[in-house]
Amino acid sequence: MNNSSIDNIILATAKVWVRDSSGNYKLGTALLDSCSQVNFITDEFSQKLRLSRSKQYIEIQGIGKSSTNIKYKTTTNIKSVVIGFELPLTFCITTHIAYQPDPEIDISSWNIPGNTTLADEEFHVPGKVDLLLANESLDARLE
Repeated sequence: MNNSSIDNIILATAKVWVRDSSGNYKLGTALLDSCSQVNFITDEFSQKLRLSRSKQYIEIQGIGKSSTNIKYKTTTNIKSVVIGFELPLTFCITTHIAYQPDPEIDISSWNIPGNTTLADEEFHVPGKVDLLLANESLDARLE
């Protein structure tokens, strides 16, 4: 069986610029989740950006009523790597979001048109997800 089998699930991801505490931008990988109502950032990435945090006690419920307790939130801007679109967002800080596919998916036989700009050119390569962008973030572009 090859790596492009039906067993692989490809998550909707995008590379985005995320503003750090000094006003500079660092590249992050975002999972686009149209079913989520809250944005998330990993603790590791927020520390790398040296973002300030404030206390935020909230219980996030997921599938099967599993819950995660959030203790902190932060705010920063994200910016598209493709177009000049920029958006200020609030993020709940969590220890882990998701991982991209493992192992790498072989896309050599895929017929992606050469003039197509992908939001994440490395969507098929395993790696950490730094952010989860919720429905509110995805809808903001439409306003």
